[in-house]
Amino acid sequence: MRRSATLEKNPKSLPAGSPKEAVRNASPPLWHVFRVDLRSLAAFRIAISLVLLWDLWARARDLEAHYTDAGVLPRKVLYDFFLSRRPYFSVHILHGSAQFEAALFCIAAACVLALLLGYRTWFATLGCWFLTCSLHARNPLILHGGDDILRMLLFWAMFVPLGARWSMDSRTARIEGDVDGVCSWGTAGLMLQLCFVYLFSGALKSHPSWRHDGTAVYLALSIDQFTTSLGRALLPYHSLLWAFTFGTLALEMAGPFVALFSYESAKVRTLMALAFIGFHIGLSLCIELGIFPAVCMAGWLVFLPGPAWDALERRIRPVLKGRFQGFNVESEPPSAAVGTPASRPIRVRLSLAGNIVAGVALFYIVLWNVRAGNFDRMSRFFPRRLNVIGEVARIDQYWNLFAPYPSLEHGWYVLDAHLADGTEVDMLTGRPVTWEKPPLVSATYRNERWRKYLMNLWTEDYSRYRPFYAQYLQRTWNRSHPVRQRLSRLEITFVLETALPNYALSPRKHVKLWQQNWPQ
Repeated sequence: MRRSATLEKNPKSLPAGSPKEAVRNASPPLWHVFRVDLRSLAAFRIAISLVLLWDLWARARDLEAHYTDAGVLPRKVLYDFFLSRRPYFSVHILHGSAQFEAALFCIAAACVLALLLGYRTWFATLGCWFLTCSLHARNPLILHGGDDILRMLLFWAMFVPLGARWSMDSRTARIEGDVDGVCSWGTAGLMLQLCFVYLFSGALKSHPSWRHDGTAVYLALSIDQFTTSLGRALLPYHSLLWAFTFGTLALEMAGPFVALFSYESAKVRTLMALAFIGFHIGLSLCIELGIFPAVCMAGWLVFLPGPAWDALERRIRPVLKGRFQGFNVESEPPSAAVGTPASRPIRVRLSLAGNIVAGVALFYIVLWNVRAGNFDRMSRFFPRRLNVIGEVARIDQYWNLFAPYPSLEHGWYVLDAHLADGTEVDMLTGRPVTWEKPPLVSATYRNERWRKYLMNLWTEDYSRYRPFYAQYLQRTWNRSHPVRQRLSRLEITFVLETALPNYALSPRKHVKLWQQNWPQ
């Protein structure tokens, strides 16, 4: 399963009789839809590594709270409520201490740094994928769509030669064959997986708010837990949000096809990749989505064609040569010197076994996503018992991003804490309890992981996890406060607002999720 396939650089500029032209003529023309430039894979490797480092750093700030037995989800609760029904693997459940988790975080960071530098790239990719899947299984309550697409892109990254350019591997080894691009079942899976996020998400957006009324973006920006200050500022502009709704749906449904089948037009494919990158930049400015926009933007770098990199290199190479005299700024790896032993080759051609595994995985993922559109009907062809394959390999997925419609319920938490000395404080903000709406609800959450956790805790499906959150709050509060200020009573309340037709809101409703007393 080590690395990817072969192809050429720019098919229209190949000299007659060249090895690259022979490779191209030996392949069906439609297969070139999935051709990826080696520099695009290198850019993707660097970008996804930076996202992984960012994610690890952000998660490490809540290491005890989210990944230890002293946190909100002890391992016994995780197994009883979740892992006992799913065959997910996780080395993070082998011990419940913060020291053990910190050691795993350090190992994961070392794998990410190796991937970033392109050192033993395939093994680094394998390590990143394995530890990411393990980490995700340790606390599913804090996961979102960004984690799913990150996990899937890392899976497909094991089938492509990420280290063939701009890497330590490429500086000390030679590429096997005369190639500038690759094409295989691995590149097909990597590109199609990213397209599936949009195509199947768009297909699931069946509600009139997306297809008829054009109010879906307004509803999405009305979810206070997510919305940034810019997103709130856009809410009064209903006509603009109506255009954004249909523009988003059109981009999701048509954009992937244009990006894929514009393989003979470098300009069109480049523009589509940049359009999706711009789309995610806009999303991140209006909605707090964590790593999701960054992961998707990293994925779209794969679609950048060779001519785009050629144009970029023509612009920056003179600047780099002028500033870094004596350094090699060429994108090509150095060749072995005449008379010296042959350097270790970087394999570009995916093995037969790798192609079979990648092809079967891609076929399985297509069936999994198609079934999501009509589960009852499609289960006859793809029964539920086959789920175990996807869950073991962690290629299970469901792209219901604001589908079939954005949530109509939103609001904010009030954690009304009564202390032993009679003081009353909101544990979420550290201030006196108030039932007034915060100026910016999304800013009341410590980070994206706590936001997702508390949004899940509000739903009935996760109601049985609420007492463990209360117990965690009681432990952490008492540990950092004197005896006279210990927690004696806690009420977890969600102030609910519901979106109504014609851009209206329902009256606020106080929903008590949990109440607990502790004897003093």
